[in-house]
Amino acid sequence: MLYGDKPVKLREYKDALGLNMYTYKPDIYAIRQSGNLYAYCMNNPLAFMDENGEFGTPISWALAVIAGVAGGFFGNYLADQYGLHGWKRGLLIAGVAAGGAVVGFVAGELLVGFTTAFLVANPVVMMSLPASVLSLFGISGDKFAVLGRFAEGVGYTNLAQHIGACFYSLPTAIWDKMTAAEQWAANVKFLDNMISQGKNFLFSSNIYDTLKNAPDSDLAKEIAYLLAQGYKIAENGWQMVK
Repeated sequence: MLYGDKPVKLREYKDALGLNMYTYKPDIYAIRQSGNLYAYCMNNPLAFMDENGEFGTPISWALAVIAGVAGGFFGNYLADQYGLHGWKRGLLIAGVAAGGAVVGFVAGELLVGFTTAFLVANPVVMMSLPASVLSLFGISGDKFAVLGRFAEGVGYTNLAQHIGACFYSLPTAIWDKMTAAEQWAANVKFLDNMISQGKNFLFSSNIYDTLKNAPDSDLAKEIAYLLAQGYKIAENGWQMVK
């Protein structure tokens, strides 16, 4: 994308502020179902959302179909063994197939949950996987903004660009001319923008390590700000969520 004669990739650049501004379509993350606020995401709001009131993830449904088909064959085998015919045979086959589908679905959700937790705690591994694969586990720019320390680990800008997420960045020439108060004000503006859009935050640097080893860093200030806004530290210090 070009803004005037400036190449800014996918971001709109505002000359006056020296800021990359972002435009988002609001997402609805919470759907009340049966009194359970997290039914829409299999009780895993850290990884999933259900914008359309639908249910399940691609992996869980794929395993449900596979296990359901296998259950149907097994049900047919049992019906032969017991000499069942007519509606009894059909009922047995349907029941075993449905049970297999449920088991496959639950197994899929467990697999997604464990894999997601592993991936978010290992940014290097995330960087080695295609964004399309990460999206199957709920890791994408639609759900997360990325924070971190620029020169640590994979770098938050690299991780954000890899998954198509938003990140805070100012040109060095502009940053160096700003006072500390102006720098923080611009930082807060970015955080507030992400918060207003319901974003959770993925970190390329571990939160607990940052608070322990770099308590005066800009990242530590961002963490403190998000905590003050009601966010909580999750996934062993690799996410902040509401």
